[in-house]
Amino acid sequence: MSIILITIIIFQKIILRKRIVITEDWLKILNAFPIAFYISEYLYKYKFIKDNFNRKTVLIFGSNYGENENKQLLSFIISCLLVSFTTTNLVLEVKFGLSFLIFLYSILIAIVISSISYFEINMRIKKNVNEIIDILPYFVGRLYTYLLSGMTLKKAIYISVESEKNYFNYELLYLVENLNNGESIINEIDNLLTMINITSIKRLKSSLITFIRVGNIESLENIKNLENDIMIERKQRVKIKGESLKVKMVFPLILFFLGTVLMLTVPTIMSLQ
Repeated sequence: MSIILITIIIFQKIILRKRIVITEDWLKILNAFPIAFYISEYLYKYKFIKDNFNRKTVLIFGSNYGENENKQLLSFIISCLLVSFTTTNLVLEVKFGLSFLIFLYSILIAIVISSISYFEINMRIKKNVNEIIDILPYFVGRLYTYLLSGMTLKKAIYISVESEKNYFNYELLYLVENLNNGESIINEIDNLLTMINITSIKRLKSSLITFIRVGNIESLENIKNLENDIMIERKQRVKIKGESLKVKMVFPLILFFLGTVLMLTVPTIMSLQ
């Protein structure tokens, strides 16, 4: 049963490229195996499910993709591993060595699935970070022009981002909406830009807060200078991206090698039983 369920996950995740959503109905299938079921039920209800969606998660993954699906998937994989060991050792009544080998094989499958999810999450994070870096110099340039013309910061932010739809602009529009509800502009800027761990964003936060407090032309020059520095950072990121691509291929190759060895070893040992 666990092999069938893991195969379904692999088919959904790799071939169909669908989001994995493990529901309570899936977990109830494991009710015949109390240890696996109760562990997964505990993880599902008390550790891995969050009712409130953190805005940082929305910013990184997008409004329709969050960490809950991956954590539910991890919970389900743990259950499948326990079920795999239980069924092969007790239900099928095979030797302990063989059941343990199949258990190790299931662990390898779980590692592969987790690695795919890990790399997918990191690719999404890097994609959105690069997206922010790409649009940031133009946003800063427009913001500087509007502020220099005497426009209020709230209106300048709104006009600067309303024409394009992306995660960063979505959060800035959310910030403007909070300002309309009476929130402090310094607190909102600090809360939003602190979530984005990019050096240029930290400098933008400092420059905007300085402008709010001082409100003179000199403080605007910091924003103008930031535009040039971000363009330099963009070029550096492109160079680093090319160099790191080779390193990323090492871990998947190791997993592929181990998987091939186990796939050849398990049938051979089973035929000797």
